[in-house]
Amino acid sequence: MNTLALRRDPRLRPAWAWRVTDRAKANDVAATTSALIRLAVLSPDAAPIWSAIAQVSADPTARKEIKAEIARGAAWRDTYLTALSASNVDRAVVFEMLESSGKHAPVTNVAPPPGTPDDRRAFLAQMITQRDYERAYLAWVQWLPAASQKAVGHVFDGDFTGAAALPPFAWELADGAGGATSIAPATGLTVDYSGSDGSVLAKQMVLLPAGRYRIVTQAKFDPVSNENGAAPLSWTLTCVQGGTVLNELAVPLDGNARRVTGTPFAVAAGCDAQTLSLKVNSADFAKHLSGAIRSVTIETVK
Repeated sequence: MNTLALRRDPRLRPAWAWRVTDRAKANDVAATTSALIRLAVLSPDAAPIWSAIAQVSADPTARKEIKAEIARGAAWRDTYLTALSASNVDRAVVFEMLESSGKHAPVTNVAPPPGTPDDRRAFLAQMITQRDYERAYLAWVQWLPAASQKAVGHVFDGDFTGAAALPPFAWELADGAGGATSIAPATGLTVDYSGSDGSVLAKQMVLLPAGRYRIVTQAKFDPVSNENGAAPLSWTLTCVQGGTVLNELAVPLDGNARRVTGTPFAVAAGCDAQTLSLKVNSADFAKHLSGAIRSVTIETVK
């Protein structure tokens, strides 16, 4: 009878409410989630329903259903993400949904009212100092320009397209004594460096939940020897708290355009924020590094 009623009138709220209860009793998470969404869309006071959908998002099956609808252009995307961000659901779930397909629109009601760029930098710096990394990240996402939203991922703008965003969750580049780095969309992150002082040429803060990952990069540099056995240039990932090195991946410096994949590594609980840095390793004599990094990503390892 309920199915027949919905066929006759797909906007019949009592029928959708009945379906939510019926599918929940049957432990059909996907159908329950879908019915909750329909009920929320049709209800004039839907805030409690969106809160319920946010709680259901803790289930991977529910997230799959929600992602599928968002990917189809759901008009309620921002409403849902706002409810999710304000909920007590695990922050890893919030980040997963923000970084899923179709999620890149800014989320409302997560950060303070927009201010000047200096105001925003000050807010982010304060949150980082207080180790409130999640709030800083959610505010940062809200402030992203529309053109930069597609660059969100474990590494922001890992393809070096020049997507605009505020640090620390975007690239900070070195430009001074010893050399310079710059982003040219046609070639990637270009490096021109001469020295031996262990400089950091580029860095950004990332928020990897506890789990297993690996760094992957693609680059082409003029040939450089490593007589002392140490890689002259590498990507290094460290915990913000304590500076523990989690992983290092040498950048290929043999004159060929190559893609290299690092060994899997683990991020443990308690390492809530990390810094990804492109570092020149200290040497006994100066080296000249000239080339470009086309991309860098951090992949989840199953």
